[in-house]
Amino acid sequence: MTGKQVDLLTTLRIFYKISNNSFPVIIKYLPKFKKQYKKLPTAFQQQFDDRLRLFVVDPTDPSLRIHPLLGKFAGYWSININGDIRALYLIEADTVIVFALIGTHSQLYG
Repeated sequence: MTGKQVDLLTTLRIFYKISNNSFPVIIKYLPKFKKQYKKLPTAFQQQFDDRLRLFVVDPTDPSLRIHPLLGKFAGYWSININGDIRALYLIEADTVIVFALIGTHSQLYG
């Protein structure tokens, strides 16, 4: 990447592509997500950054294992970062994705 590296924890405006259609989407992060992200080991932060890039390019990629949650996290979606780390997000008005939490499966789901 040339020039100043993009800070992935800032609000991003992207074009989200599904099939042959692209539409603008904003990615935001709740303060709790930012705090949890900063506490992760650097390798896990990098894995999230890589997964986010993939999510932006192809949110339907099966390796992301995206799925809606139930119970106390009803309305949230989960994205697989690695074998144990998950990032939870909300979709607001179809054009805003808000990352809310990140952590191990046991940290998030108890």
